[in-house]
Amino acid sequence: MGDITRSYARLRDYGVQVIRDEATAIDVEKKRVSLKRIEDLPYDRLVVSPAVDFMHDQIEGYNPEAQKTILHAWKAGPETVALRQQLEAMPDGGVYILSVPRAPYRCPPGPYERACQVAFYFKQAKPRSKVIVLDANEDVVSKPALFKAAWNELYKGVIEYRGNSEAKAVDARAKTVKTDFDAVRGDVLNVLPPMRAGAGAAWTGSAWNRPRTRASTCSAMRRFRRRRCPSPATWRTTTASSPPRRSSSS
Repeated sequence: MGDITRSYARLRDYGVQVIRDEATAIDVEKKRVSLKRIEDLPYDRLVVSPAVDFMHDQIEGYNPEAQKTILHAWKAGPETVALRQQLEAMPDGGVYILSVPRAPYRCPPGPYERACQVAFYFKQAKPRSKVIVLDANEDVVSKPALFKAAWNELYKGVIEYRGNSEAKAVDARAKTVKTDFDAVRGDVLNVLPPMRAGAGAAWTGSAWNRPRTRASTCSAMRRFRRRRCPSPATWRTTTASSPPRRSSSS
């Protein structure tokens, strides 16, 4: 992790004050942030990055004991390293299962990027191994043309994508992920639980913590893609020259 870790030290060269503390409340009327150890901080403009909370309890069997071996690795750090070690220890010919939760979740393209990254590793080091993507969504929720083209052209026979396959339960001992259709067994289970905005979002009344229907979520994501993503023609060109790869999940 050291090669992708950066210090805050250089920020001070640009006049940025770094305070290591925990925010406990935000008063949007008085424009003040309450901190755990020092006095409140006033602000003119406030950017909040509350991260996400993982809802393991939404998947049967995904208890603290199971979480020791069934990782999400959706928060860079020890789990990222542990997932890499699991993949390295997996025998050639093994199966890696990546379970994607229903949107919205943190970093929509992330699971599909990870599937590509693992498939790239398998082609180099474990050519008989396979990636199975169990997606709770009907289809790839971010850049579908890009990823489907990459899977077909670069990882055909390595990545198997299954839409409408929501993880309902996991069994750490049997190494299975149960969906509405069947129980899928793998050598490495990488299950991303449903997510919600971190506690700090509620302090500001963030829309991410308000109840949302599936239809409104999908509509919001379509608007996001139209604003942020290039045209399918550009995706195709990009895919042919360089497969989507990342150094971390998000």
